[in-house]
Amino acid sequence: MAGCISSGVDSFIKEIYFELANILEVNVESPKTDSFLEYMRALFSILNKNLAGQEAYILLEEVPICEGDNLKEFTEKIIQLINVKTQEKSLSKIKFIVSSIDNPMIYINRFQVKVTQYLKFIEITYWPEEEIRSLNQLLQTQLSVRLDDTFNSKLIVKSKGCPRFIKAFYRNLISISTSESESLEIALRETTHDFYYL
Repeated sequence: MAGCISSGVDSFIKEIYFELANILEVNVESPKTDSFLEYMRALFSILNKNLAGQEAYILLEEVPICEGDNLKEFTEKIIQLINVKTQEKSLSKIKFIVSSIDNPMIYINRFQVKVTQYLKFIEITYWPEEEIRSLNQLLQTQLSVRLDDTFNSKLIVKSKGCPRFIKAFYRNLISISTSESESLEIALRETTHDFYYL
């Protein structure tokens, strides 16, 4: 899951829907309305047709949740998703696992504690600067990319300890075919935008 879900929590369910369809090799179309509820129904339709009665884990890895209202809304939508899933008896063996640097558990109130039986939150931590630098160097070596010290430092600072940011930067970089100095700035700008400003 790339980027920050401040682009809209509803867009997050779309990503899950289309990614799951891709993994299951199912041809799907967008629901008639572009809403969380419609995509959630479509998601459960795919699960019922392909995984009913089967044990499966749906891992939402390193969800880039933003702070504040978006984190609260994300948590509420995930709880809604799980509550609907628990009513689908044919999907009782399916579990959702969410890993995120930000901890959505703070928004689960005492009336919603039961949802944690069906949803496992794994809190991951930001990487120390030394590890981020090592990852950055490893990717440069593997991709035969050379960055000067100034740009390396800038990239490390922008990553804020998030390894996904570093990996996303290099994905963006290799997809751009302009001059080197321009490519670096474009890739960094796009990555920063995807993670923090959408």
